[in-house]
Amino acid sequence: MNEPLYDTISYWVPTMETCANCEEELPSRRYHVHLSTDDAVELPLCEGCRYKFVTAEWVDTVV
Repeated sequence: MNEPLYDTISYWVPTMETCANCEEELPSRRYHVHLSTDDAVELPLCEGCRYKFVTAEWVDTVV
């Protein structure tokens, strides 16, 4: 009757992917980067580069 809770919870596990910005093979995640030009791109970014994009003047949002 008491099913383990961990079977029903989904965890994000970082995957090794080449970051589109620094081109390093690091744990990366795909983000939608909304540019100040009203364009949007989907990019794999490592955590360090994601922070750089979030703080860049030419980026509106990163989700």
